[in-house]
Amino acid sequence: EGVRIWLDNPVFGFGFESDDYIWSHYVINYRGGMGYTSGLIFCLLHGGIPLFLVYIIPIVFLYIYNNNVLYKIFAIYLLFIYITVVVQNHGLFIYCLSLGYVFFIWRK
Repeated sequence: EGVRIWLDNPVFGFGFESDDYIWSHYVINYRGGMGYTSGLIFCLLHGGIPLFLVYIIPIVFLYIYNNNVLYKIFAIYLLFIYITVVVQNHGLFIYCLSLGYVFFIWRK
């Protein structure tokens, strides 16, 4: 259901102050937590493709620009957390994403 709501405004989403619109469509078709409980759908609904890229690019950088296996596993873990849990506004998650940008800037 979350994807259907996102497709109403796919490029820029609905903004962070749009919960009334989103929940009015979501609650009508609520099916046991499917859709809005996904962090990926949360980002797409609120910020569209630009916000999606803000979160996905550092995870890709962390995976690609690091040779350490532990960092690659950590990037996969962050991707899993990003897709399954709504953690986009938590400071620790944003701090972990910043590692992706750090490894991109300090690549050799």
